[in-house]
Amino acid sequence: MLIKVKGFRVGDRIIVRPQEVSLNPGLNCLLGPSGLGKTTFLRSLLQAYRDETSFIPQELNLPPYATPRDIAHHISKINRCTTRHNYMLKFMQYVKILGVENLLDTRIVKLSSGEKERIAVSTVLARGCKLLLADEPGKHLDPLNLFRVIELIKHEADYALITLHNPLPLALCDRFYTLVEGVFRETTPKEALGLELYPEDNCLRTCLG
Repeated sequence: MLIKVKGFRVGDRIIVRPQEVSLNPGLNCLLGPSGLGKTTFLRSLLQAYRDETSFIPQELNLPPYATPRDIAHHISKINRCTTRHNYMLKFMQYVKILGVENLLDTRIVKLSSGEKERIAVSTVLARGCKLLLADEPGKHLDPLNLFRVIELIKHEADYALITLHNPLPLALCDRFYTLVEGVFRETTPKEALGLELYPEDNCLRTCLG
């Protein structure tokens, strides 16, 4: 998938350079320290391809007095990536996988941060857009639910680009990227974060380098 990015700067400081990005299918993980411009990069992609892109932000902004079912019905009516029927089918499938199907008629204001995040992932992923962007998905989740969310994104999104700070789900990433002077390029966890991934008994172990 070839994506054109216009770039972004603040005064004389270049955060994201204009460029063409070639994104492979699967789970692509954008790594790097805070302040690198990862969130800005995702928002640049979203701005350029809004109609065919779904986005999970770091800070969730769900209407507090609506229920998850209300939110899903609203999104299904305005979503352009799939039909209303298919959207609701996928949404119901995802809330069940993520263990929040019993909260569909509970107002958002009464949910915990982790419950809100699992609802948000379900509503966004169900849109069925070609490209999914997620800024630190699973930020409010315990390790088990974090893995469930990242695995769901990996298996359901055609093209996914997510930022990660938590090293636990790194083993699920298909490819790693970072920003170097505002340019998107392939990297390794060791280069970007000082972390190594080690194969061990058919698993991957993440260790400090």
